[in-house]
Amino acid sequence: MPQVGHEFTTSLSVDQCNQVFRNASKRSRGLSAKMGGVAAKMKGNDQGGFFTPEFSKSFDYGTDGPPILSIGVWIERFSAGAKGAGYSVQMHVWDLGSSRRVNLFAPHGITAVHKPKQLVRKFTESFHEADPKVPLK
Repeated sequence: MPQVGHEFTTSLSVDQCNQVFRNASKRSRGLSAKMGGVAAKMKGNDQGGFFTPEFSKSFDYGTDGPPILSIGVWIERFSAGAKGAGYSVQMHVWDLGSSRRVNLFAPHGITAVHKPKQLVRKFTESFHEADPKVPLK
């Protein structure tokens, strides 16, 4: 599945990265996402909220090994929200000692790339606010 993403290093702690990610998810839910979430709950298709991404045991993590923190969030969308439609944003954090490597990404379909790009940008902006050394994409 195609995805958009942004990888950077930060001096924020792992706990701070987790908190920035959670706060960014709240800020990224506009009125239409909230309405889509309500419609999904009413239809019993609520998939919103945080989740822990699953990995294949054969996945190659490179020299840094598996991430110390992996978290994802499902952000509902208004269009087809009652059917549980939306977008996920995931974050993986590696502790490198004096800094953390953060990978933000959002999988998307072949044609639905605008909103995932927008979400990754919003999450990156939240990290930039917490650590101005984080480059904006």
